[in-house]
Amino acid sequence: MAKGCEDLVAGEYRWLCSLYNRAPLGLFRADEDWVLVDANPQLARILGYESKDEIIGLNLLRRIFVDTDKLLSLPEILAEKGAVDAYRVRARCKDGTVIWLSLYCALARENGKTWFDGLAIDFTERKRLADDLRHERYRLNRLVTTLPGIVYTATMNGGPNLVFVSPQIKAMLGIPPHEVLSKGGFFKDLVHPDDWDALCLWVDRFKEEGCPTYSAAHSVEIRLMDSKGRVRWFRNMAVCEREEGEDTPLLHGMMFEITELRRAEEELRHAQKMEALGRLVSGIAHDFKNILTAIMGFADMGMEECVEGSMPHYFFSVILEQSEKASSLIKKLLSFARREEPEMELVNPAALLRNVAEVLSRTLPKSIEVRLELE
Repeated sequence: MAKGCEDLVAGEYRWLCSLYNRAPLGLFRADEDWVLVDANPQLARILGYESKDEIIGLNLLRRIFVDTDKLLSLPEILAEKGAVDAYRVRARCKDGTVIWLSLYCALARENGKTWFDGLAIDFTERKRLADDLRHERYRLNRLVTTLPGIVYTATMNGGPNLVFVSPQIKAMLGIPPHEVLSKGGFFKDLVHPDDWDALCLWVDRFKEEGCPTYSAAHSVEIRLMDSKGRVRWFRNMAVCEREEGEDTPLLHGMMFEITELRRAEEELRHAQKMEALGRLVSGIAHDFKNILTAIMGFADMGMEECVEGSMPHYFFSVILEQSEKASSLIKKLLSFARREEPEMELVNPAALLRNVAEVLSRTLPKSIEVRLELE
C-alpha cells in the first residue's frame, strides 16, 4: 500500500477512534449472551461508572438492564427487521438508581459470530418532562371538561372563528362540539337573532381594546338555541391574548348558563312590582274607605229622616247597600295589599259568580259578553 494511502487510512482510523471515545452518546458491543465486550467512555458515564473498564465484561441482562424481557425479545425483532431505533428500556446505574435508555441497535456478524452493536441515549430527564407535560395536559383537560360552562377558543384574524369547544356544549345544548366547529364562524346558527348585534359589538371591543384577564366589564349576556329550538340564556366571558411566537390573537372564553338566574330575576322584578302595587292599592283603599264611611253615615242618617217605604228611603237604602259592597271590596283589596292569609267561610257559589260577573261586565270591553249558566 502506498504511503499516502496508509497515512489516509491511519488518519481515518484516528478520527473514528476519537469520535468513538468522545461521542456524547453511549456506544457498545455485546455478544450473543449480552456480555459487554466493548463500550465507549460515555456509556460508562451514563451508567455512573468512572471508566469503561468497570463495565466491560458485565452481563447486561443481569447487571445493567431492568427490563430483561424486552432484551430477550430483541434478537427476534432484530432478526426480522435488522435494526431497531428508540427501543426504550430501563437500566440500573452503579449507585442503584434506575434510568431510561433509548437504544438504537443492530445485528453484526463477523467471523461466524453474532454481535449486538448499539447506541444508548439517556432520555430520563426528557421522559420526566414528557410525563409531567402529559399529566399537566390530563389535569387541564379534566378541568376544562368538568367546569360548569362551555369553554371555547377562537382565532381573531378575520373572525372570530372557533377552533375548540368543550364537550359541555353537548350536555347543555344537545349539539356535539364537532358539529359546532364544522359550521365555522362564532357559534353560527346558535345565537338568537336578536342578540347577534350585541355579540358582534362585544367581539369588536376585544379587537379594539383587548382584554388580558376575565372581567365582568368584558362579559355579555346572550341567548343560544339548543337542538330542540329552546332558548337558553348564557353569560359569555373571555380574554383575548396573543401567544408567544404567534401572530394570531386568540379569544379564550367560557359561557355559563344563567337561564334560571334570569327567570329568578324576572320573578323578583314582578314581586317588586306587585309590592309597589300593593302599597298603592293600600293607600287608595284607605282614602276610599274614609270616603265610604262618610257616605254610609249620611245614608244611614237619611234613612232615619225618611218615611219607610218612601222613594227617598229606598234611594238611601240602595246607597247604603252599594256602599257596603264597596266596603267589602276595599277590605279584600287591603287583604291583598297586606298579603294576609284568606279567611275560610261558607259561600254561595252562585251568588259569588253573579257578583264576579257583575264586576266583569263593568270592566271588560263592550265587545266581550259575560254569560252565566248556573245550576
